[in-house]
Amino acid sequence: MVAGEHETVRALLGLVPSPWRDGPELTVVDAAVSAVKGRPDLASDQLAHARRTLGELPDDRRTAVGTTATLVELFLASRAGLTDAVNRGRSILEDEAVLAPSAAALAAYLVGRAEAYSEYDDTRSLAHLRRGAALAAEQGLTALELACLAESTLPLVGTGDLHGAWALAEEVEARVAAAGWHSPELLASPQVVRGFVSYMRDRLEDACGYLEDGLAALPPSAAVARSRAGAALMAAYVGLGDRGGLLRARAIVLAPDAASSAAIVDCAGVIEALDQALGGRARFGAEALDRLPAGPRLAVGHVWAAEVYRRADRRDDAWRSLAQVDESKRGAQLSVNWELTAAMLAWGQGDTEAAHGHLARALDHAADRGIRRPFAERDDVGPLLRDHLARGTRHAALVGELLAAGDRPRAPRQPVVAKELSARELDVLRELRASRSTAEIAAALYLSVNTVKTHTRSIYRKLGVRGRREALQAALAAGLLE
Repeated sequence: MVAGEHETVRALLGLVPSPWRDGPELTVVDAAVSAVKGRPDLASDQLAHARRTLGELPDDRRTAVGTTATLVELFLASRAGLTDAVNRGRSILEDEAVLAPSAAALAAYLVGRAEAYSEYDDTRSLAHLRRGAALAAEQGLTALELACLAESTLPLVGTGDLHGAWALAEEVEARVAAAGWHSPELLASPQVVRGFVSYMRDRLEDACGYLEDGLAALPPSAAVARSRAGAALMAAYVGLGDRGGLLRARAIVLAPDAASSAAIVDCAGVIEALDQALGGRARFGAEALDRLPAGPRLAVGHVWAAEVYRRADRRDDAWRSLAQVDESKRGAQLSVNWELTAAMLAWGQGDTEAAHGHLARALDHAADRGIRRPFAERDDVGPLLRDHLARGTRHAALVGELLAAGDRPRAPRQPVVAKELSARELDVLRELRASRSTAEIAAALYLSVNTVKTHTRSIYRKLGVRGRREALQAALAAGLLE
């Protein structure tokens, strides 16, 4: 199952004669196969049947099957039910002494995997996954060992070890290829990690390729992984100045079947505002932020919002946004972003000492990890870097590299205009804002109702939205409507 050989498992199940084939021990395995084959309702019914028949088993087998059923539920849990499943899995691990080593390895893998998918506690997730990898290696369970290592890459990035995460992702991919396995889900986290590290190193085209592949393979339950990957993919397209790519990434993150959380939806809006600010329309970006509904915001969202407000010369709003990010919650890569925006705010206010203090801390975090994207994102940081170099810094080589990169000619950003919408589609979009019916729009533009409907569907598709309200929000954020 872990190696992705689901058809082999189903074939083996088919070789088992009744009544053993219908017993609870194999029913839980059948449930796992049903789930990965896209039949979650059947899987739930099979698990429920297995639990109902536990009473027919002797005590030792009843305990084993109950434990296995809990682990399968961890493997299957949707985002909504993941927290409860994680808590049950942790209870099993607390009683690890009664588990067989292979079961303990599987439990550590599933708990750590679920933690990586549902929480931001990277340290705990990493500990469980490393424990699972060690136990699996001892038992010769190569697929399970590699699965633990693959899922370790995501929390490893969360702890700030970008070099280690990249090296581990490469190792897992090489060993999976050598084994001849073909399991996209097994390699989803390593792909996301390679994309995230590429983004932080300012290799944006590489980042987009890795992140798109990883997002396509991540299971629906991977809420945290999807939020991280989706935000990085949108930000990478913003950095490339690729408005079409940004809209495609937004559509992936906010797809109906992605069950996006309020924080992820908000983050998409913040990144679109950042796109406005980097494209020279900071005031419109800040106004787009003001229109976002109140609700939960990811830490990186607060920092990006602060950068938008800074560029719009709304310094008080920028400082308030930075203050929302507790220092204990900042990983190395987020700290570089946070400190750079704080440095630029202080520099703009004439507080030179504070500006250099923030910049020095940003350089400390960036130097050994190869983090470069936050400096490229703040394309007005050059004067502060030059002053910092003149003062003397132990990161002189890095500052020189950043200044050289900033002086290189850049491909022009795609202007945030309606180049993806035809003139007629723009006319229809403006009429949509007036809250007119389809018939009223048709009359106003001297078009047929069917033609207006065709233009409206095309507008929704190009903006990556599902309705009029979302289309207007996206158009305002993109500067298509004043």
